[in-house]
Amino acid sequence: MDDKRIRIVAIEDHALLLEAMGSFTNARDDMTLVAAERSARRGLQAIADSKPDVAIIAIPLSDMNGLVLAGRIINDHPATKVVILSMHEDRALVQQALQIGVKGYVSKRSPVEHLLQAITATAEGARYIDPAIASKILGSPDDNRSSKEPPDAANLRLGLTKREADTVRLIALGYTAKEVAAQLGVSVKSVETVKSRASEKLDLRTRAQLVRYAATQGWLETVTA
Repeated sequence: MDDKRIRIVAIEDHALLLEAMGSFTNARDDMTLVAAERSARRGLQAIADSKPDVAIIAIPLSDMNGLVLAGRIINDHPATKVVILSMHEDRALVQQALQIGVKGYVSKRSPVEHLLQAITATAEGARYIDPAIASKILGSPDDNRSSKEPPDAANLRLGLTKREADTVRLIALGYTAKEVAAQLGVSVKSVETVKSRASEKLDLRTRAQLVRYAATQGWLETVTA
């Protein structure tokens, strides 16, 4: 069982938050917190020793900027996926984090479930942006479309309807089916049906594949460029 769990190191200078992360990760049967450290220096040592699947790091830390720490982890331990946990939700900071190779970004204001989703998604090789942050940076799929995002005609050539393309894009950004339904004004059942139909058209079976497809279409460029 243990060798199938997602192994996590958390680096956060607030003891209560570290204790909480230990409680809600170890309560699950698919993940375990192998180390919880309050400094970047000790966190780096824990990552070197335990080689976790995911590192959760806070911004800021007392002894090192969180983004500097993220860069060191990504450079020295490429197999460890980095998830940023921060109160800061501005576009520039999120873009900077993604540019250096961070795979997940979660707001401390969000429900615990968002962090759990980020851990699972990044461990599988996907990118996860907290929906609360993504909505501020990107808006809904109908707002402020990037010039790189394919127009309706391109979607039709791919065999996708506009609703299918919008659904795939939101799922790739880390939204749950319930959150996609709220964004698009439809039922959760409708979202699942549309997702299944789009996945079948594109021959994509996992969320990681949906994320990679969305990236190749330029749908995530506004946060990764």
